[in-house]
Amino acid sequence: MPKKFHRTTFSKPASSAHPALATSSSPSKHGNNHPDTSPTSVSDLINHLRRTQAAGSGSRDGLAPTRTVHPSLKGILQVPDTPPPRPRLGMRPVGGRVVRGPPGPAPPRSWLTASIHAPQHLKDKARVAERAAPDRLDRLPGAEIPDKSSLLHQCLKTIARNWKWHVNYDQYYLALMPVKVKGILLSYIAVYGDRESLDINSLRILFLDETELEGATGGEEITHLDLSGAIGQPLTFKQLDQYFAPSTTNTNTNTNTQPPPPTIDQPHPQHQLLESWESLAEPSTTLLSHPLLPTTPFPTLTHLSLSHPNPNANSTSWPRLLTFANSHLATLTHLSLAHWPTPSLTPHATAKSATTSSKYAPSSVSYGCSDYYSTTLDGDWSEAAGVLMRLSRATYCLTWLDLEGCGAWLEALRWEAKQDEGGRGGGGGVEWCGGWRGVETVRVHAGWMPEGLGLLHGDEKTEPGSVVRDKLENGAEKGNDSHMEWDVEDERRKYYARQDLDAWENVQRLARDVQRSVRMKRLMGGGRRIWFESEELRGQE
Repeated sequence: MPKKFHRTTFSKPASSAHPALATSSSPSKHGNNHPDTSPTSVSDLINHLRRTQAAGSGSRDGLAPTRTVHPSLKGILQVPDTPPPRPRLGMRPVGGRVVRGPPGPAPPRSWLTASIHAPQHLKDKARVAERAAPDRLDRLPGAEIPDKSSLLHQCLKTIARNWKWHVNYDQYYLALMPVKVKGILLSYIAVYGDRESLDINSLRILFLDETELEGATGGEEITHLDLSGAIGQPLTFKQLDQYFAPSTTNTNTNTNTQPPPPTIDQPHPQHQLLESWESLAEPSTTLLSHPLLPTTPFPTLTHLSLSHPNPNANSTSWPRLLTFANSHLATLTHLSLAHWPTPSLTPHATAKSATTSSKYAPSSVSYGCSDYYSTTLDGDWSEAAGVLMRLSRATYCLTWLDLEGCGAWLEALRWEAKQDEGGRGGGGGVEWCGGWRGVETVRVHAGWMPEGLGLLHGDEKTEPGSVVRDKLENGAEKGNDSHMEWDVEDERRKYYARQDLDAWENVQRLARDVQRSVRMKRLMGGGRRIWFESEELRGQE
């Protein structure tokens, strides 16, 4: 039986337009309330889209469209220029092309500065912030600093800012400057120059003498030498030791006074027959009139500044300073060690993790002379006091000492070993009645000023810490008011201001206690009176 064939019809679903584009017709005259279902052509839809886009383009950004004027008529009609379009968000120009930035919000600044993948400019800012920079031209007392309105000040400031360029292109003229100007120039380089501009080569070029360059003034009359900010890097104590080492030179330049070599006909003068014994006592004209004398580049140096060393350099260490002081700093009267780290013979082993194991000890012992908790918890400053004692014996002519920014180890200035029950032990601290018996002034400034206490250096009267603390507390109470908006950045700034104020007050309190202890030692030892200078002890008894 044949199979039946069924024809299948497929119907395409009707496409309906968007409700916004659908046109509704009015009810028909015949009472039909249904809308008109007549199909809409493609041309009608395109025209409708053009009309809606043209109507909404003028108010898309909330600004009414402005009519443009021909550039030749703008000046006559006084029509302002059309402002350029604003840059797109997240776009930044890099090398002549616009690059889209990373998506998302900007990372916190603390993440950038503490990360090893931080940009170089942020690392440099953090490094400069950690390392205090020299900010005073009169770091050493007695320096004749020119007035800021003088021409000499502007010239020295410009030379200091371009010191590397002058060393390369004016190296034969720098040594011809007067000796007094050379000493002042070093202070300007420390304040206005780059941190690594003053190296040993530029120092040698600046102080060339007459034997090395005709017309050079040398450094024999230098009394003030300011090397602030250069110790450790690029200047090392090994380079300074070699430069300060005395060299043997002949001060007699006349070569015709040397005796001629002996011959057969004329024997050596010592073997000639003398007519009388009196002629033996007469000085011989053939001998040298001036013997070979050791000379140093700065024979009259009395003021030296080694402040603001590089804390990251391996050559910035107290053992190297002691070696250099024993060799060349015996005649110093003024020394600046501002912002030096805690005195230690093992600076790389002061961390609490620097330990070593021994078969004779039940546990690991500290690798250095003092561990991390020796000074903070136990108050043991024996290592720091021992280093300062050795320094005082090497610089026994000191009358002025600068320890600005060294508030972390001011306690070592008065530390003494305690005696046992039998009266044994004791002493071992700084010899204020021994090597430093001539020290009359010690600068113990904190090195910074909290917010609201005024300038660090100057004659302006600063507000006491209690007044600033009251202002901060009042500001915190106002910030807690429910009617005022709470600002996170303002509260963070106040928190750091309180921390700085506490640290600053601790330094001032410690300076007063150290001054009292040292004066008591001087009084018991029969020494002269000593003065400690700080922000609060300025001009006080």
